[in-house]
Amino acid sequence: MKRDIKDVFKYWMFKDHRQYGEFGLPLIEKETVIPKEIIPFNYASSTARKLKEDELKMKFIHFFIDDYQFERVWNNPKAYIELFKKYGGIIMPDYSVYRNFPKAVQVYNVFKSRTLSAYYQRHGIPVIPNITWSDEESLEWILDGLPKGSVIATSSNGVLNSLVVDDFVRLFNIVIDRLEPTTIMFVGKKPKNLTDKRIKEYDSHLQTMRRVI
Repeated sequence: MKRDIKDVFKYWMFKDHRQYGEFGLPLIEKETVIPKEIIPFNYASSTARKLKEDELKMKFIHFFIDDYQFERVWNNPKAYIELFKKYGGIIMPDYSVYRNFPKAVQVYNVFKSRTLSAYYQRHGIPVIPNITWSDEESLEWILDGLPKGSVIATSSNGVLNSLVVDDFVRLFNIVIDRLEPTTIMFVGKKPKNLTDKRIKEYDSHLQTMRRVI
């Protein structure tokens, strides 16, 4: 009797995606929409029950929160299609790529993010590319498959001191030189020496919570 093999690696989700670069990262289409508001994924379901359709369409869902809070999306991506369609769109999931992570872990986390993003784009959900990196070496592969001339997003999560800030700004400038974005959504506290006129600032979830408290 033939046994069914459980697809734990989500081959069904990425097998039809166009892939690019050494690690076969799925290609992501560019996005032109600039969200008026953003909301963290862990509030998306409860907010969808409270607001009207036109109010939800003004918001994009973001994933600039702890990885464990949105791992369920990777575990069951089909379950979130209808929720995401209620909103204006989503920002690409922000899986961590800390520089002290082994490269294999960094690549796998980026692969998960891109695979989910390409999957939801195929289902008609607008997805804004989220640009995250670990160090300068990571830029040699982490930008593979990302579009030029798109609205993009990034966050200052994890930028904790002046030395890290200087390196963040330096790598940020390399990224925007290569991708030539039309608008840069910056989520969180923006370093003072980031002066690009394409930057549009958004509060992080932590900043929002601090105001409420």
